[in-house]
Amino acid sequence: MKRDCSADGRLRLLLLLVAVMALPVCGVAWLSWKVVEQDRLVDRQRRQERCDTVAEAAVAEVGRRALELERDLQRFERGESAGGAAFLLGSGDRLIRAGGERLAFYAALPSEGRIPEGAFAAAERLEFAAKQPRAAAAAYQDLAELGPAEARAEAWLRVARCWRQAGRPKDALSAYARLEREGAAPAAGEPAEMLAWFGAGEVYAELGQREDAARQASRIAEALRARRWLLTRTSYEWMRQRCEEWLARRVDDDPAMAEAAEAGWVRTDPGREVIRAGGGLFLAVRSGTGGLAVVNASRLLPAGPEGITLALDHPNGGVRAVRSAEAHGLALTIYALAGDPAGGLSAQAKLVLAALGLMTLFTLAGGYWATRLVNKELAVARLQSDFVAAVSHEFRSPVTALMQMSEMLVRGRISSDERRGQFYENMLAESKRLHRLVENLLNFGRLETGRYEYRFEELDLGGLAGVVADEFRGEAARQEHELELRVEQETAVVRGDREALGRVVWNLLDNAVKYSPGRKMVWLEVGRRENEVTLSVRDEGLGIAVDERAEIFRKFVRGAAAREQSIRGTGVGLALSRMAVEAHGGRIEVESKLGEGSTFRVVLPLKGAGDGTHSGG
Repeated sequence: MKRDCSADGRLRLLLLLVAVMALPVCGVAWLSWKVVEQDRLVDRQRRQERCDTVAEAAVAEVGRRALELERDLQRFERGESAGGAAFLLGSGDRLIRAGGERLAFYAALPSEGRIPEGAFAAAERLEFAAKQPRAAAAAYQDLAELGPAEARAEAWLRVARCWRQAGRPKDALSAYARLEREGAAPAAGEPAEMLAWFGAGEVYAELGQREDAARQASRIAEALRARRWLLTRTSYEWMRQRCEEWLARRVDDDPAMAEAAEAGWVRTDPGREVIRAGGGLFLAVRSGTGGLAVVNASRLLPAGPEGITLALDHPNGGVRAVRSAEAHGLALTIYALAGDPAGGLSAQAKLVLAALGLMTLFTLAGGYWATRLVNKELAVARLQSDFVAAVSHEFRSPVTALMQMSEMLVRGRISSDERRGQFYENMLAESKRLHRLVENLLNFGRLETGRYEYRFEELDLGGLAGVVADEFRGEAARQEHELELRVEQETAVVRGDREALGRVVWNLLDNAVKYSPGRKMVWLEVGRRENEVTLSVRDEGLGIAVDERAEIFRKFVRGAAAREQSIRGTGVGLALSRMAVEAHGGRIEVESKLGEGSTFRVVLPLKGAGDGTHSGG
């Protein structure tokens, strides 16, 4: 009870120690959190002020650039050059002139040059009425050598068409090659060069020449991306679709600006307007005289300073400043976003957190080692308590037997000489048992403190085993066990202490008998293997669990089976045996299976094989 109270006291001390160490950590953690939170608030306020300043500067710069765009539009209307945007000048539904950045397509195109009325009448009668494509081709070709560029382009387009109808693809390709020389001159309302490339591609496709058709499609797709021609939306989408069919893949292009210009073209009221097209924002500026300027709105934004992002679309998260379109009259809403600073924390906050982390680490480490020490002390206290109880029981049993038999002899209660002789023999056996117990405890103490002096001599281990076996047979018989000794014929001489090794053999035999309830046989064997001598004690008893095989050689430790079945013992026999065997330069091995028994094997070096024995004194 006293030991349990002491253990409870140690546990309470441990809990108190943990509490005392945790209090300053919690206090520092709270202060650190307050410091970091205050630092975050100050930093957020500072970034907010910076965002406001940058947003105001961006509004002024965007306003200046928008005014510059209006001036460029006025210059374009006067016929001067202008860049940085797409400029259109129209009248009603007619495009007079386009300038600046080229668009993928246009809502309207400039008027075509007029072809003289009736210029192709005779050739058309041959082509359509008489169904004579070859004669029509010759007639168109004669006309293709005369007249303005628009007429020549139109004539060569018809020549190519007639040769295709006549089934002469080579002549058709030659006509398309001649048509290509007319460049951007309109034919049937489209650029002659584009129609020539497209027509040649169709001829290749009809002939099954896929690579040539794909080559023509690649030329057209590249020209579409380069904005080479003035096209209507219908022509652009038709050409793009046919190129994708011939290439068997998507043609990458972004006509968003053309879509924005088309949306701005249909308006007539002057002023500024923001148009969303193709996922982007565009600013359209219209004049009162038919002029239109379109620019990607992101080009108007200046580059923000380091750590600040300027945007026209609503950004996610972070500290931001907003300048709405209504507030500054630019038709654009401007956002200034300040992301988190590098690392997310200031240097001061990082220093505070690092100090907190170190303090927490030291506290946890101290608590861990304190817990280990207390647990170790509790385990030692428990082992010592078990040891005292076991020793008390071991002493009580022979002492009680001696007292009872002595009392019966003194009082004359034993009448026959035979019974009296048995009592004397039992008293001698109990006395020897008590003597061995005392000697074991004394020798264990001397071995543990290094005060035991070994007396090494040349020793026949088989002979020593036989002597100990003869002495032990009486003890085994009283516990209804039988001992079988097997010694190999080969010489098994070691250098050893007779008393110490004899005690080792006795302890192993005693354990084999104690832990074999219900099983009578115990085997003691002595043999050789290479330069070593082995002494094995085998039983068919309870066995030892795997996790206990190393622990049972520690002092005061007893297996779970011994505790559960109240088997006598002090817990020092195996510890004493291990120390003695190791002092002889040997080792103890154990093999065991639960419910099938155990084998303890003492392995010692053969005499002359480097036994490594030493004195423990």
